[in-house]
Amino acid sequence: MDAVTRRRIALASGLGICAWIAKEALEIHAGDVKPLLPHLWFLVTTLYFGGLWWAQIPLLDFRFPVYFVITIGVWLVEGGLYGSLIPIIIMEDPDIKEVEPCRTQALFNPEHQTFCLKASEKSTTIPLKVQGTPPWTITYEAWGFDGSYQLFSNVTLDGPAVGLKAQAETKARIVETYQLAAPKPAVYRLLSIRESVGDEGKIIQPFVDVVQCPAAVLVASDGDAELTHVDRCLDQSYDFDVAITGTPPFTSWYLRQVGHSGSLMRIEGDLDDEAVPPLKKSKRIVPDVIRERLLAGQARHLSIPVAVKVEAATEHLFKLVQVSDGYNNTVIYRTDLSHEQPPATDHVVQADHQGNTVLVHGRALPEARFERCDSVRIRAGYEHESADIPVTLQGSAPWELRYGRSESDEDAAAGIYGEVAIVKDIEHPRLSLTVKKPGVYVLLSVSDKYCSGNVELPTTCLVQQAVPPEMTMSVAPVVKECFGATGVDVNISMSGEPPFWVEFDQNNKANGHRQQARRQFTKAFTTLRFEPGEPGQYEYSFTKIGDAIYSNGVIVSGMGFKQLVHALPDVTIATVEKTRCLGDHSKLDVQITGVPPYVLTYEILKGSKKERFVLPDVTEKELSIDTPPFNQAGTYYVDVTELTDGNGCTAPVASRPIAIEVLTQRPSAHFQCPKPILMLEGAGARIPVVVSGHGKYKLKYRTEEDKHIASITGDKTISGLQVNKAGTYELVSLEDAFCSGRVLEPSRFLTVPKPDLSIPRAEYHSIESGIHIRSHICEGTPDRMDLHLTGKAPFKINYKHEHSVGHTVISSSNEHAVGTQDKGAQQYSRIKLVTDQPGDHTYTFASISDEHYRSPVHVANGGPKLRQRVYARPTATFLDGPVRNFQCISKESDTELRIKLGGTGPWNVQLHSKHESHIREVIDLETKEPLFVFRPSRFETTGKYVYTIRSVTDATGCEHILTGNEPGGRVEVQVADMARITMDRGLKHTCVGDMLSYSLEGTAPFTIGYDWNGVHKKELTIKDPVLMLFAGEAGTVNVTRVCNSMKCCYEPPGGLVAEISPLPKVRVDGGYDMVDDIREGDNSIISFEFEGTPPFSFRYSRTPLHDRNTKKSEQPQLFTADVADHRHEIVTDKEGLFEVTWIKDRFCEFPLLKMANPKMANARLQT
Repeated sequence: MDAVTRRRIALASGLGICAWIAKEALEIHAGDVKPLLPHLWFLVTTLYFGGLWWAQIPLLDFRFPVYFVITIGVWLVEGGLYGSLIPIIIMEDPDIKEVEPCRTQALFNPEHQTFCLKASEKSTTIPLKVQGTPPWTITYEAWGFDGSYQLFSNVTLDGPAVGLKAQAETKARIVETYQLAAPKPAVYRLLSIRESVGDEGKIIQPFVDVVQCPAAVLVASDGDAELTHVDRCLDQSYDFDVAITGTPPFTSWYLRQVGHSGSLMRIEGDLDDEAVPPLKKSKRIVPDVIRERLLAGQARHLSIPVAVKVEAATEHLFKLVQVSDGYNNTVIYRTDLSHEQPPATDHVVQADHQGNTVLVHGRALPEARFERCDSVRIRAGYEHESADIPVTLQGSAPWELRYGRSESDEDAAAGIYGEVAIVKDIEHPRLSLTVKKPGVYVLLSVSDKYCSGNVELPTTCLVQQAVPPEMTMSVAPVVKECFGATGVDVNISMSGEPPFWVEFDQNNKANGHRQQARRQFTKAFTTLRFEPGEPGQYEYSFTKIGDAIYSNGVIVSGMGFKQLVHALPDVTIATVEKTRCLGDHSKLDVQITGVPPYVLTYEILKGSKKERFVLPDVTEKELSIDTPPFNQAGTYYVDVTELTDGNGCTAPVASRPIAIEVLTQRPSAHFQCPKPILMLEGAGARIPVVVSGHGKYKLKYRTEEDKHIASITGDKTISGLQVNKAGTYELVSLEDAFCSGRVLEPSRFLTVPKPDLSIPRAEYHSIESGIHIRSHICEGTPDRMDLHLTGKAPFKINYKHEHSVGHTVISSSNEHAVGTQDKGAQQYSRIKLVTDQPGDHTYTFASISDEHYRSPVHVANGGPKLRQRVYARPTATFLDGPVRNFQCISKESDTELRIKLGGTGPWNVQLHSKHESHIREVIDLETKEPLFVFRPSRFETTGKYVYTIRSVTDATGCEHILTGNEPGGRVEVQVADMARITMDRGLKHTCVGDMLSYSLEGTAPFTIGYDWNGVHKKELTIKDPVLMLFAGEAGTVNVTRVCNSMKCCYEPPGGLVAEISPLPKVRVDGGYDMVDDIREGDNSIISFEFEGTPPFSFRYSRTPLHDRNTKKSEQPQLFTADVADHRHEIVTDKEGLFEVTWIKDRFCEFPLLKMANPKMANARLQT
């Protein structure tokens, strides 16, 4: 590190130490007492200069004596600085008592506060700090700024002050702060302070100034009134004043908000010394020192101007926020607007009202301009003709517009106006200026509600005078011809302002039809072509012409021409036969219009061969044309090519050839019956027919027997003939949509017999009332029967099934498609019978269908019936629950298992008995009763026995096999051993607070019954094999019974009685707190009374009484004594607090060495 850097570090360190010493001195001056601070200053100074001498920095490497002398000099300066602060330290720090020799010292306004009174405040208080021995008597005076004087004499100050905390120095000397009343703005001076003994005290700071609080208001520059709001145009300014009252110099803050953007503005103001007003006269002679303070603190008025320039067309808000005076008093005005808080002085006062507001509305400058002013014209010849010039205004209504008219552009540029007009009170921004003269109109000025503005381009508008439009026309030669071959071209020339339009009338004298038409043009020269839409004799006349200016048009006369048009003949083909067969001809029906007679020409085209045919002198307008026969198959085209009428007008017919298709083959029909057709009895049949052709068939047929001809039609095909009697049928003729055809061979019909069914003799054993009776069967046993069938397979059988149980009958109908088995020459089908529902089942076979007779054929006499009885299988269930816990091993068996049987008695029941460790035992039972009780033999082994019903058979012979998992199919019997209980004898004696423990044997949960003091308590149910009872009080407990989880298998326990002894007690001197004063040489007797069973042992302590003059207390002394009786006394001559700390009788002691947890017990033994 170089020398320069080292010198800089040394200089910076020295400056830092000086700054630190200055900071500490300021804190001492403010009242922060630091008695050891001078020593710290001396130490830091010594270390600094010692470090400089040790470092030997170039240019600072002085000898040790030099640094020693410098250090001593700095010590003297620091000591003097600290000594100058001693008078303040004496008043601020009550721990320094011996510096000032006088007894009482007073410091007026010890915190150097500032005071002011608002106009709404009547008084304030000034603190007075006094050091000495109370009470004191003070005298102070008030010199008012209004020239008044008030003396406060012999005001007594008692200590300590109410509500203030006194600082005690000794028993008689204190430091106290009092509040003295200041009823008005004035200069207050403390004149004297005396103690109660009459000694005069020292006044360190006698003066305090209480001034009027500063106040400010925003007023107009002329000072007439306060402001609310004003309107100003852009770039204009507005001035107002901030009027301030108080003690100068002043600092005022106000909020400046333009639109939504706000900022705080600060203004300062002061008055010259020459502007100090004289004091108001006083009846007393004012001392000079008071006069100077009155002149400095009296209220004065100052107006500070503020200039506001409107920069935007929005609101400019100015609101007073804060004002401060020269005495560091700050008044803050309330406001609802959000803004930053300006810095304030030490004394802050909230104003009683909000600061007033100046609101300047910034107004935009109005503007005016012409809109769409390029084609404004006034028509000549109209007395009240006028034109509207659109004008757009901007600003605030109402507007005032000034404009002028010049004869030419040169006059307008020179400012020469023949007329000047003003339009006032314009409420709408869209204005139309109505003018009646042509010329150049100029916007001169515009103003709105608030401001005068500018006119914008365009500022001029040219209004011209227009002349009426005119037209001339020339017509090409008109030729009288047939319609469609003529037309008229009319050339029109127009003058005026485009676009143009003309109106003309068209009159057809042939039919009297008249119409008026209008045509529009964008050019001054055009050609119109007139081609009428129908024949006739036409006259045309032009009536009006108009242009863009003369929108209603002007009348024209003497312009017209004529035109004659003949109608053309026409021919249309109405109907035609477009498909024919070989050798046929086709017919065309045509319709003709025009003047007869006609000459009609048509052509027939086949391949490349074309034939032309002409029909002259046709007088009829509807004509049928028969073509020659078509000798070749294929497509022919027929086309009408030309028609000429009586006027000589030939109408070339548009080429619309019609195609005629000539077929090679004619339609045909024949029966599709390779063998005779079978017909069902009483039913019709369908003879299949095959037809070929082109649709829309008509087929005729008959029978050989009666020769009666019938017909049938079909649009697309004919699939067959529906007949209802047997015989031989033949086809007669066939026609399709175009031609007649040929038919082929006949067909024959035969009758088929109906199907039938019957019940074979082997399927039943008897017949009762016409019903076949079948052997009965047990429920659920599969069973089927055979039916004898006649007909052709496959068969479908419809039968009715009735199930009756008692008086209830349930019917159902079934359709059953059955297979067949051939047994010799007969067919049989097997039907499944219903056996899963007990009761009588009756089957009625009503109808049958086969391959030929698809619809059911009813069997004669309603069909055969079959009845079968299905017996229900017997049932057996246990009525007891699935688990029974009721048998003890040591007793005779009292287990009874109730079994309910269903069916027809007598019954045979088979049971299975299974123990957990034994093999299964089979038990067979026989009974006639539907409800009986099974009693097992005596149980020899504890554990679970399971009894399961395996089967049951009743008198019908039906057997029911069970799995044992059905509801009521099994019962479990729990055989339990006896429950036992024993007491744990861990304690020799049982006292209150101990826990009694019992051990249990058996199957949980256990139920325990016990007596407490001879009273039976509620039984306990526990799961653990340990019973725990908490001794809550003295008494006798006896466990009377214990049961396991099954039935209460137990033997009455014995020897389970336990005595619970109470805890011993002791009372000292009758149980009262005694205070016994003994003198030196005397004794005191302390008595102890015991409760419990003797002998007793107890321990007591003596704690010496605490001496306030001693800082440490002595440890208590312990004593132990044995007592054989219930009373004991001790004699002592020592003072102290005697307390019993431990006692024991024959059985118990207190406090207990360890008390049991009551939460661990199953029950608490207490009354």
